[in-house]
Amino acid sequence: MELRLTFKKREIADLYQESFETWDKEWTTYFKSRSLPTITLLCITILSFGLTFVHFDWIYYGAIFLIFTVIYYLRTRRQKRINDKELTKWKEAVDSFMRKYENIDDIKYIYDNEKIQYFEQGKQIDEILWNNITSMDTNDKWIYVYTKDPKQNIWIPRVTTDKEELELFERTIETRLQNRR
Repeated sequence: MELRLTFKKREIADLYQESFETWDKEWTTYFKSRSLPTITLLCITILSFGLTFVHFDWIYYGAIFLIFTVIYYLRTRRQKRINDKELTKWKEAVDSFMRKYENIDDIKYIYDNEKIQYFEQGKQIDEILWNNITSMDTNDKWIYVYTKDPKQNIWIPRVTTDKEELELFERTIETRLQNRR
């Protein structure tokens, strides 16, 4: 059986943009939620140092809270830097994906009882055995098939293929996964 894909740049770009906006909103909310504890720790630190005028032993508490505040703040900054690097790397991967596939007219998967073969421009690029498929994730916008080798994972946006062909492909994978269990 065969599953033909048509690369639709605008629709796929919209899918990526939607994913990016979701990711960006989640991380922005996360980093905003971390600012209140940082401010609270900073206020406790200042209060502790202020209480040294009452009793000098408060300077130790102030130093401890200062250390906690600095560690918490630096950890948050590190997470933000890591997130920004991942986001940049993801955007570059999306750009290279779009450049790669915008010039390819013929993309298809041919599958039988033994394997799935991936073709670009009529030339076989990859071959996946059914035993190598570990799971499948689906939603209303795409199908993602996980394999033992992450380089062979399959991502199929629903807008790029015929609905009936994709449903047949999806049912075939589900049947294979259920039979294995």
